Formats: sequence, structure tokens, C-alpha cells
Amino acid sequence: MLSFLNRHRLAIGLTVLAAVTAYGLRAFFHEDWRGALAFWQGRLWVLGAGLALHGLDLSIEGCLWAAMLAVFGVRLPVRRIPAVFFSGFAGSLMPVQLGRLIRCEQISRMGLGRFGDVLRAEVILGGLGALGGLAVMAGALVMSRVPWAGVPLMFLAPPAALWLASWVWSLLPLSARAFPGETLRKPAVLAVSCLTPVGWILNSMVLHLVIRGSAPPYPLWQVIFMPPSYMLLGTASGVPGGVGVVETLLGATLVRWISLPDAHVLLAVAAFRLITFWVWVGVGWLALLRVLRWPAAPAAAPGKES
Repeated sequence: MLSFLNRHRLAIGLTVLAAVTAYGLRAFFHEDWRGALAFWQGRLWVLGAGLALHGLDLSIEGCLWAAMLAVFGVRLPVRRIPAVFFSGFAGSLMPVQLGRLIRCEQISRMGLGRFGDVLRAEVILGGLGALGGLAVMAGALVMSRVPWAGVPLMFLAPPAALWLASWVWSLLPLSARAFPGETLRKPAVLAVSCLTPVGWILNSMVLHLVIRGSAPPYPLWQVIFMPPSYMLLGTASGVPGGVGVVETLLGATLVRWISLPDAHVLLAVAAFRLITFWVWVGVGWLALLRVLRWPAAPAAAPGKES
């Protein structure tokens, strides 16, 4: 049974997405769908603003990615960084962020770094992204009780947790360590961990833009808490891109938590996922096609290493 689920994750995700969409369409047409369409006709600028915000998020992530590569001695030519970084999004429909391997493969192919070094940087950056998401969730919950303390917690918790983890790391068996614990204490790594919450906050701003005006007043901490919670669950599910999982959780929380009218839920979920996911899958494929046109390194260049 488990092997069947593993083999057909994407199909299962798409089936869930289709079921959620069908339910959303039913609710959409059962409610004031004309009013919802009219509302969005006057707010198409939200798509552009949301794409700009998420583009800023990915630009910051790209800078952090390049900084993490440098920690492992991989320094890409500046003009190649954008295309190589965005090429990873071509694999967004691979499970548990395995699309990151695309960047490892292409950097190794061009002789710009060893596969193992790039993979280590990707693994740490992925872990820091999850850590930043958890910090934003914790900070949002603190904001609900002590508003002034939430934001500092978001940015200070990841480097503090990383510092503690670096000492625990040395207790692991050598076979389980892909890099020394001292790596986690390097200033560059700690700085990257401190900045990872920025991306989650920008995602929350996109969601706020999408639902603002159609939902009753809601506390800011709720909309900050939501994106990292369902995106981390979507990744943990193993379903490629969290397809179906993210849409289900987002739709449910918008209805139950934010009290968004049923007629607006389908359009809000579609707009948010278009801005933060589907557009960038296409951008990733365009970037990958560009990267594949660059020549491979001579045979003497560094190859794959574990």
C-alpha cells in the first residue's frame, strides 16, 4: 500500500486537487458568484502586486542560495546565478523538494562546483527554510498574546536554534554527518538563517493582498501564521509541490478561520497558488532550457561526489 502511494503521489495530489476544485466550484456557483467575479474584475492589479512581492521573495532566496554555495566553496559567475537558481523550479512537481537536484546536476555538469558540495548547500538551505517557517509560526502565535515580541522571535529563533544544533551535531555518528557541526556556526550560515523568515512574511503579505477586501476583519497574526503552516505540511506530505494538499488546507482555513465567504474561496485559492507556485514552474522550465544551452565542462572538471 505504501509503495503504491509513493509511486503515485503526483496522481493522488492531482486527484485531491480536482476534488477540492469541484467542491470549490459547487460552493462558488451556489453562492453569489457574480459578485465574486465583479469583485475580482476590479482587483486584477493584485495579481501583478502579488507576483512582484513573490518575485522579491525569490530574489532574496536566490541571494541566500548563492551565499550558502559560497560557504562550501562554490562560487558561480554572477550572470549565471539567476538562471541556475530559477532552473530548480522546473522540478517543483517532484516530491519533497527533489527539484533542488536539478541545480546540483547543472552546476556539476558545467564544472562550476562538485555535486556533493552543492547538495550539502541545498540541504542546509532547505532545512533553514523549514526552520524559518516554524519561527514565523511561533512568532505569529506570540503576536496574538504579546504583539511586540512576535517579530523579534521570528528573526532571532532560527540562528539560536542553529547554534544549539551545531553542538548536538557533533554527537551524531560520523556516518550520519554530511558536514562538520562547525559549518552550522559559521557567520554566513547564521546570517542566512536569520533572513529566511523574510520569505515567509512576504508570502503572508501576498495572501493578505489576495483576501483583503473580501474577508471580514481578521488579526494580522492569523494571516502570517497560515502560509508557512500549510506549505510545510504540503512538503511533509511528500506530494509533489504540495498539489492538492496546500489547496485543501488553504481553502479550509480561509473558510473556518478567516470566515471568507464561500463564493470568494475558490478565486482566492486559485490566485494565491498561481502567484506563489504555478507561474514559477513555467519560469523554472524557461530557466532550465537556458541553462542546458550552456556547454558542459571538460572531462577534467570536477564531477559528481557524494
